[in-house]
Amino acid sequence: MPNAQLAQQQIAAFRRDGYLHLPAFCKTDELLALADRLAAQAAPPLEYEAETGYPGAPPSIDAPGGRTLRRLLGVYARHPLFQDHARDPRVLGLLSELLAPELMLSQAHHNCLMFKDPRYGSSTDWHQDIRYWRFARPDLISSWLALNPAGPEGGCLYFVPGSHSMQFRADQFDSEQQFFRTDTAENRALLDQAVPIPLAAGDLVLFHSRLLHAATRNTTGVVRKSLIFTYHGADNAPEPGTRSAATLDVSLSE
Repeated sequence: MPNAQLAQQQIAAFRRDGYLHLPAFCKTDELLALADRLAAQAAPPLEYEAETGYPGAPPSIDAPGGRTLRRLLGVYARHPLFQDHARDPRVLGLLSELLAPELMLSQAHHNCLMFKDPRYGSSTDWHQDIRYWRFARPDLISSWLALNPAGPEGGCLYFVPGSHSMQFRADQFDSEQQFFRTDTAENRALLDQAVPIPLAAGDLVLFHSRLLHAATRNTTGVVRKSLIFTYHGADNAPEPGTRSAATLDVSLSE
């Protein structure tokens, strides 16, 4: 945890913008080597690009590039290095202020290594993560660690600052209530405020589950690799019977 004054500045920035960029957060050599080994093994659970249905993804598993790896799931349980990163006291110190004193790590959401292949990797349209998740309150925070550089050409994240505090109508999203529409003047005016979040290897970004975000395709020729976890307060339980409650959360207060 940084000094108290810096921490308060970071907390204020997060509450205003809905995200916080922490440059040079950690070294990634060991994590990157581990990610490469696990990707080569391709042990389930995992997700292929063809299974995302995102723009630019191969149309089927059997199409060219259909078995391109998008996500290795359940990574917290795969190796102690991932557990150490998820429990980093610097992040937990900030999250204890932003969410709750007692924290939980979701094993149902994110909890993955994400890959973006330059040939077959898809783009991700504008969305809020909470529209896929079911909790007592829409207050969760994800950590995204860049294992290698991710600039605009590499399919980096884009955020709409402050959108985590906005209220949106159902008709501002698509018919399935998942992706934010880009075909209306009202929505376009908001999306014009979006900013890219270029990350160097070892940079970490925290972002709120209600923050509008998207990611473009990777055109660099190098697979983009990221490690992502999601946290919530112990008093903000997943709704029973939903995907959010399908896997036991990890208590980080033990």
